[in-house]
Amino acid sequence: MADMSKAAREAKRAYMREWKRNNRKSQNEYLKKWRQANPEKVKEYNRKYWERKAAEQQEQDQKEA
Repeated sequence: MADMSKAAREAKRAYMREWKRNNRKSQNEYLKKWRQANPEKVKEYNRKYWERKAAEQQEQDQKEA
């Protein structure tokens, strides 16, 4: 995306916002089915997310101290 002009990036963002708005229901259904079919991946992704957030919080706390 770095090689696109600013106008092209804005046009793409606007298009994607509209696309997501128009396809929210089908996206949600797809993700719900995927989560049901891949519970181990969901658990792993959630664990990694919270480990990353805890590390960020620790880093922030150390900077403040």
